[in-house]
Amino acid sequence: RYVTATEMWLSIIYVIASYLGTQKSLRYKPKGVHRTNVAAPLSWSCERVNVKILFFTSFVIGFSHLGGIFFTFTNLLLHRLNQDVNFIGNINAFSQIFLVLGSVTCPVLHNFFSEKRILQSSSLSLFVSLFLLSYTYLLDNSSRIFLFSILHIASHFFLGILIVLLNPLVHKYSNKSDLKKNVSIQVALMILGGLLGSLFGGLVVKVFLHQ
Repeated sequence: RYVTATEMWLSIIYVIASYLGTQKSLRYKPKGVHRTNVAAPLSWSCERVNVKILFFTSFVIGFSHLGGIFFTFTNLLLHRLNQDVNFIGNINAFSQIFLVLGSVTCPVLHNFFSEKRILQSSSLSLFVSLFLLSYTYLLDNSSRIFLFSILHIASHFFLGILIVLLNPLVHKYSNKSDLKKNVSIQVALMILGGLLGSLFGGLVVKVFLHQ
């Protein structure tokens, strides 16, 4: 009875490890009545779910930040703060430079930290920079423009890390037969999200200006 219970719990642990993708680190595989063959499609379905989450994340990044609503609102806000075209162009140029720097930094960070740790820290840093950026409007005009520009540029650095990290994650959770298709979909969704985000941002501004 105790042996059977032990085998049952070992099978449960193996199923959980399979869900997390770490079953190879275990030195056993359940057999007999406690075999997990019937749960084999679980890992496949989890991979499909993970890929769909990455697709959704790519679309949200494009829609909200990378050429999307955030990009539209930022340029309009700088214009309302009486900044000229040269200043707005320079801010956007520096933002793209830091986007590239974040992209280059991601492989270096991967040598020291896990994908999960990089994803968590960069996502948190991006959220904090955007959260603080929203409160710069409470400052005086000169401080507002300076801090807004710094946080705007910094957010693109963390965004660059996230964009690069999405690609190996798509590779990780894709079958070999679907890999090329999934990578193409991921990139296309990010670009489409940016287009729709810009259109939606312009529509929102138009509606509120009429009000």
